[in-house]
Amino acid sequence: MTTSAIRTSLLDIFIAPSQAFANLRGSGGNLLLLIGQMLLTALAFYLFYQGMSPEWLVEQQLLQAGDLTPAEIEQTRAVMAQTAPYTAIIAAVSGPLMLLLMNAILAGYLHLISKMSGDFRYQDWFGFSVWSQMPMQLNAIALILLVLFADSPNLPLATANYASLNQLLLQLPIGAPFYTWAEAFSLFMLWQIAVTAVGLKQWCNFSTVKAALFAALPTVLIFGIWALLV
Repeated sequence: MTTSAIRTSLLDIFIAPSQAFANLRGSGGNLLLLIGQMLLTALAFYLFYQGMSPEWLVEQQLLQAGDLTPAEIEQTRAVMAQTAPYTAIIAAVSGPLMLLLMNAILAGYLHLISKMSGDFRYQDWFGFSVWSQMPMQLNAIALILLVLFADSPNLPLATANYASLNQLLLQLPIGAPFYTWAEAFSLFMLWQIAVTAVGLKQWCNFSTVKAALFAALPTVLIFGIWALLV
């Protein structure tokens, strides 16, 4: 895929995803995009954490730790204080690795379901997965802007989940049973599911309902099982 074609697809994936996936099938160029996504993810995490003071970061992490005894708080504080100066680097490395792992798993899932309707290689679906992640890259860009325009680098950790179901709708307090669950669910996930569904319909000739079901199934299973365990 040429650089010009990649630029066109980067726009189409948001405004005309069906056309984007029609052009992307078997076209390559996915490795370059994946590297770009990993670098953007690393940058977002690094900028988010690097300006925070270790003391602020430890206090924020303790807020997320739940109910602890005074002795447990001091013990946890001591451990967190040791790792706090390295949080930005740790996040900048682990974030892209998680992105790579998620793409690999999603590609395997899509490769499995595609056996119903055609001959696709795992590599094809890995590229598909990379492109379907583009809505989440807008999430990363917005986080970078939030950090750059913030009055202070000491931001609440929940800022990273600014588009979560909890912050936009539920407003559950820290410690509420479904707080972590609702913070983890980003509304950008719905956009990603929609893009994936459009791609499945284009590549596999699925009906709209079937494509939507297969696109949403991993998220529904993860958050459904999680909700049952809360």
